[in-house]
Amino acid sequence: MANNPEKHFKTLDEQSFYLVSTKNVVDDPVIKEILSERSYVSIINPYKKLFSKGVGSQGHTYYENIDFKQYMEMAALDDFCSSILYQWIGMFERKLKLAIAYEISLELNNHDDQEGTSYVSILEEYFLTGNERRFSELGFLEINQRYNFDGGIEISDKFIEVRVRLLTEKILNIGNRTTLSQNTIVEYYQMNHHKVPFWLLVHELSLGDMEVIVGMLKPDMRRRIYSYFFDDQSSPKKINRFANYIGTIRSIRNITNHYEPFFSILFKRTNHEQLLATVKFLKLNYCRSIIQQVKLPIEIQYQTNDYNRNHLEVIKQLYSEMKLK
Repeated sequence: MANNPEKHFKTLDEQSFYLVSTKNVVDDPVIKEILSERSYVSIINPYKKLFSKGVGSQGHTYYENIDFKQYMEMAALDDFCSSILYQWIGMFERKLKLAIAYEISLELNNHDDQEGTSYVSILEEYFLTGNERRFSELGFLEINQRYNFDGGIEISDKFIEVRVRLLTEKILNIGNRTTLSQNTIVEYYQMNHHKVPFWLLVHELSLGDMEVIVGMLKPDMRRRIYSYFFDDQSSPKKINRFANYIGTIRSIRNITNHYEPFFSILFKRTNHEQLLATVKFLKLNYCRSIIQQVKLPIEIQYQTNDYNRNHLEVIKQLYSEMKLK
């Protein structure tokens, strides 16, 4: 494969001319307007395959007289899909966080820890003495165990470093107040209590952190997490497929959270079936949500007093500004 030439900065006029002269885009004043709103790599690169007949020795070859508005339509559709996925992923992430917090806290409670803070001493003891018996009280496998494609457990050193970093640098350090939290709720507990309960500390976890934890959980714990999202009879393969959804969702979330074109993932991934199955799962989870069933617009007409008046007024004003129609 020939080396691609280096890319040089182009002014808006030069970018517009380049599109017309090399991508067969019909000249239109709107091109410069859009390129001043959205970068070339965000409006052209993600969708150029849709207007290409193939790849030749000089790169992509394009159809004749391409209307730039078609690029705009793709960008608008991409934005729409991204905004929907953002909502669906938010619903999923909150639910997964709740499931992990509840199930691990329940494990701790079953071992006579009603405060949900013994994970701190368990992790301290584990990393100091290697006490695996207490480590298992968290509902975790051994640190070097993982699930294979069929949902069976095997020995692997591949994820040990990632797991140790999560358990020590985030969960343990925040739990015992070695590291101060940026989350106001967690920070309050750090300032006013001795340790942070796990059901609260979970708000520190990212989707990537939760993916690591789900991969560490014992089979019965993973089965219980699975039951938060599915009504059918679980199997090791189904539970493993659900765990794989989390990684795909994380990839999608990283794109939508940074306002990058979602459709670019379609051209990078070869397994479109997995991507579509993940989106279908997110939709199903979202549609089942009780909160989602609250239909907007709503009338904010609550009882007002001196304590809540200012807050209600600000909420009403904000809601009014957010409504587009």
